[in-house]
Amino acid sequence: IYRSDPDCLSVTPDEVQLYLSEVNDAAPWLALTPDDVALVYAGLLPAGADDLISSNISFGKRSHVIDNARTDGVEGLITAITNRLTTGRGVAEHAVDLVAVKLGRSLPRCRTAVTPLPGAALAETLETSRRTLEAQVIHAVQHEMAHTLADCVFRRTDIATTGDPGGATLRTCADLMAIELGWSSLRKQQELEEVRQQFPSRGKS
Repeated sequence: IYRSDPDCLSVTPDEVQLYLSEVNDAAPWLALTPDDVALVYAGLLPAGADDLISSNISFGKRSHVIDNARTDGVEGLITAITNRLTTGRGVAEHAVDLVAVKLGRSLPRCRTAVTPLPGAALAETLETSRRTLEAQVIHAVQHEMAHTLADCVFRRTDIATTGDPGGATLRTCADLMAIELGWSSLRKQQELEEVRQQFPSRGKS
């Protein structure tokens, strides 16, 4: 259970080794060591109650919208449970739909599933394994306080989730951020160099 500031979440060497040991137990021929790890990615499940954490929330369970009038006899209460932030939008839609039914009201069709995110007019994708939109870089700067290239590729997007995305992708990302933040050519090169140092096995590309 992690109770500190989510922005300070980190992974310890012991946790990395524990994961590698589990992989090596299942596939000993891989003989993985910490030197094989290029990037460590960590996240938190959005559950706050101890009883949910211990018994009801896991990656394998689906999200639920519960009408407590039917399950517990408590009229007027609806419970929405989601185990991943990425499913939150859909859960919210189902919860609002249920509220409308309970109140006997007709609401407009939900548009959140088809409403473009800010910056979606820029539809080009970066050359990454995760098909990251260039618009996500712009959004990270304008709405998520990304002030460095490292902020963007490691913490605001999944550009570097699977490792070094390559020099061309990093340069494109730096170019987009430079326009938004008014970076000089020197500042852009410094930002690129800082990120490249995170991928020593690939060197400078």
